[in-house]
Amino acid sequence: MRCFYEAFSVNDQAAMKDGLAPELVAYTHGDPNPASRDAMLQTIRDWNAAFETHFTIEEQIAEEEKVATHLTTRVIHNGGEYMGLLATGKDQLARAHTILRPVRVKGPA
Repeated sequence: MRCFYEAFSVNDQAAMKDGLAPELVAYTHGDPNPASRDAMLQTIRDWNAAFETHFTIEEQIAEEEKVATHLTTRVIHNGGEYMGLLATGKDQLARAHTILRPVRVKGPA
C-alpha cells in the first residue's frame, strides 16, 4: 500500500497500474459510481496535472485481508484547472482513512 501512495505522489502510472488489480472497483470522492482501474488511473493523471501531492502515512494496520491506512495529504494546486477550480498555489492539508483489500501482496504493506 505504501508503494501505491509513493507512485501516486510522483505520477508513476506504470507502478500504479502494476499495483492495481485489473478487476479493481474503486469509489472516489463525490462519485457514487464505481471506477475501473483505467478510470482510476485517468482520475489520478488528471489530479496530478493540477496538484503537487505528498502523502504522509501516519498509521497503517493490516489484518486478515484488509489494510487500513490513516494518512495526511498535502496538496498544492499549482497546475491547471481541476473540476472548474483555478490553481491558487495554496497549500491544503487533509487527513484521510482508507480501507483496502489487496488481491496480491508484493512485500511490506
